[in-house]
Amino acid sequence: MCLAPGVRVVGAHSGQGQQVDETLAQHRRELGEQVGEYGVVRGGGHGRGRSYEAVIRVNSQSGKGGVAYLLRTHHGLDLPPRLRPDFSRVVQEWTDDSGREATPKELYDLFRQTYAVDEPLKPGDHQGAGTPHALVEALADAGFKVDILESAQDGTAAYAECRVNGVTAWGAGEGPAASVQAVPAAVNRAVR
Repeated sequence: MCLAPGVRVVGAHSGQGQQVDETLAQHRRELGEQVGEYGVVRGGGHGRGRSYEAVIRVNSQSGKGGVAYLLRTHHGLDLPPRLRPDFSRVVQEWTDDSGREATPKELYDLFRQTYAVDEPLKPGDHQGAGTPHALVEALADAGFKVDILESAQDGTAAYAECRVNGVTAWGAGEGPAASVQAVPAAVNRAVR
């Protein structure tokens, strides 16, 4: 809907949150931060003095879009689209178990607990396996059949979806060896 030239408002009915979040993210990329002034009208939105972010509530009913938006804006993590449903299930389980909503910091901590390796790898770890594919070869020597199905990087982290001995799992890494860390993180999740 257009209120005035250059002003866009995105509205949503229950269950359309992901589409709205992605639409807003696209508008933000196209138009810059001015989109945030108008935000998404969900139960009042900007019309009641709140920005878009103020109306994102992460609970057991939350979808993929809001969670991904909060991780991207607060922590620089741009989750690959195929990772979002997996993490959404993790968040829904956490909010069900805790009985409360998750803050952006709690989402980040939950993401790291779920997808990152406990001990960050340093470049050169794993006997010269300085690339994800070299690490896959080293893991094969240790008895793990690992196929990298998808990998992605943003300015903060690297992500890898791997099939490990027939089980598919995601992993993530941060820092200088992020792309190599994502593979053993996925392996760890797959063999749990």
